[in-house]
Amino acid sequence: MKGRWIILASTLSLAGCVATVDYRDRGGEPAPLPPPPPPPEATISISADVEPFYDALRPYGRWVVLDRETVWVPRVEAGWRPYTTGHWIMTEYGWTWVADEDWGWAPFHYGRWHYAPSYGWVWHPARVWGPAWVAWRNGGGQVGWAALPPDVDFDGRNGFRFRGRPGDFDSAIRPEHWNFVEERFMAEPRLRARIAPPARNVTVINVTRNVTNYTVVENRIVNNSIEVNRIERVVGRPVPRARVVDDGRPGRPGDRADEVHFYRPGFGGAGRAADARPTPQQEQRQAQDEQRRAQDEQRRAQDEQRRAQDERRAQEQRQAQDEQRRAQEQRQAQDEQRRAQDEQRAQAERQAQAERANPRMFPRRNPADQERRQPQQPADQRQAAERQAGERSGAAQQAADAAAAQRQLRDRQAREVRDLERRQADERRRASGAEAAALEKKHAAERADLQKRQDAERKAAAKDRPAPQRKERQNDEQR
Repeated sequence: MKGRWIILASTLSLAGCVATVDYRDRGGEPAPLPPPPPPPEATISISADVEPFYDALRPYGRWVVLDRETVWVPRVEAGWRPYTTGHWIMTEYGWTWVADEDWGWAPFHYGRWHYAPSYGWVWHPARVWGPAWVAWRNGGGQVGWAALPPDVDFDGRNGFRFRGRPGDFDSAIRPEHWNFVEERFMAEPRLRARIAPPARNVTVINVTRNVTNYTVVENRIVNNSIEVNRIERVVGRPVPRARVVDDGRPGRPGDRADEVHFYRPGFGGAGRAADARPTPQQEQRQAQDEQRRAQDEQRRAQDEQRRAQDERRAQEQRQAQDEQRRAQEQRQAQDEQRRAQDEQRAQAERQAQAERANPRMFPRRNPADQERRQPQQPADQRQAAERQAGERSGAAQQAADAAAAQRQLRDRQAREVRDLERRQADERRRASGAEAAALEKKHAAERADLQKRQDAERKAAAKDRPAPQRKERQNDEQR
């Protein structure tokens, strides 16, 4: 009997050893291989990113070297995923994750996660504190979040960058790694029971869109990905709000009615983005990004210079054409005036020849009759001549007024172009790299609107311009 008890005790002891297992994600993942034995402690490099967390997290998992990087493997139950055992609250940092794990102060607010087939979920330490380093999806009454992989960086000027370039996270996060709940459950204190099975994630992803939105406000990283007003309307009550308070020692984040306590070691206690020291890989990516942004800015400046040169050439060409048109109109007016004078002299010459050829048809009158009747016939001629001269003068004045109005229109449009170019240049100098693309689209739209409006003004001015000497040509044809 005693031997049986010894065998039974040994069996239970072995069963107890097997009961504590490292995490293996069963949500759509193939069964992982047995974990390799932990490497010797001497082979683990304790870098500046690892040092603040190394001793505090050792009781809850183990540190391993994966792809020449020291990472942490939590000791959790099967089926566990990051950001599943806890709840969301609103703080001055936006949506903030409050974990139920005793070690949740570190891996859910620093660094990144990824799934390794040989170990399960592993955590990559970093030094930037955030309310939660997750991507977000929303739509169709569903809210989803997933841990960000190590390839995703964040800085206050450019936001998130995937492998050094802007982009979404759909290509970086596998569908089974998302955690989806209905919007009405978003503010519940225990979310794990509300999270949909990973097998449904592909269907939910098709009705949602990526809404990840982190900003820096007063040197704080703020998570504004989900509209809190929308969640409050859905649940029918206010979302809990609290103030983040620094705790003096590691442990489970504690939340009260109006505050939540976090341990944030070695970074000035504020958890601000400015306190973070980037890794060499991050510094290299940042340098590459800066070089790429400088090249883009240089190309944009060259494009702006070419556009300005093209606009100046086009404006000079339009001015030359306008000058040529004004000179042609002036020559036409002078030609019309000469033709009118020549016609008047020819008419007087024909009348004189007719009088000399047929003196009987033009009898001589006594001086009294000639003096009395002479003004009547020349009066009609003088009136016709005065009328013609008035019409020519009016036409010339109209042509001069039209030319002056055209010059004023060109000068005003040129000033508008110069003012727009100067203002856009000032905006580009003040804009940051993240705003440059949107600012370029805005500037292009402004230039197109200005060009369209100026073209319409020129067409309207050309339409309202009177045809030169039209009345005079009609009068000549009638005569």
